Amino acid sequence: MDTMTLKLDSNALAPFHSAWRKSVEKQAGREPESLLGAVQQHIDALDGAQLPQFVRERIAAVPDVLALLRDRGWNAAPELRSDLHGALAYLSEPHDLIPDSKPHYGLLDDALVLELALASHRGEWLAWREYQAFCVRHAIAVGALGREEWMALRRASRREAMRSPRALDYHRPANGTHFHRERHSYVAPALNEPAELFGVH
Repeated sequence: MDTMTLKLDSNALAPFHSAWRKSVEKQAGREPESLLGAVQQHIDALDGAQLPQFVRERIAAVPDVLALLRDRGWNAAPELRSDLHGALAYLSEPHDLIPDSKPHYGLLDDALVLELALASHRGEWLAWREYQAFCVRHAIAVGALGREEWMALRRASRREAMRSPRALDYHRPANGTHFHRERHSYVAPALNEPAELFGVH
């Protein structure tokens, strides 16, 4: 398969950023679950499609974006919800900057818009990925551990980690639940790469 490398500076990204912001504005007032359901159907329809690596990796992040927006424990901020709703709505729109029907690269613009949205809330996105993995690892039910409580545990663990390089044990005062913390990263390397350079395979 041919490889194409795109070097995108702020000028090159401007049309994609503008398209994303317009999509955010269009989604104002729309019932969120209706949008999320439509996006889920769209992603399901793409299952098995032959996509460039860059596009495939960004599309693969959509289920996690949907989970973040539906996570009762995390309770994402309104600005984050609005920005991600706009990016997801753009993804589900077939007639956009690059029509989805275009062979091979029809979803490139959708992937770039999603990348811009996640990059604009990078800290929140990475924190939620860590929170999600923490809950899964300890079999914590959705919504049972609130964001603020987890963030307090996270801050305490980081302070302790500065004093000791070893893995740490925690106790949640409310119910005595035992936690074990390890050094880790839950973010796919593709979503950590700088936005200026994308390798599209």
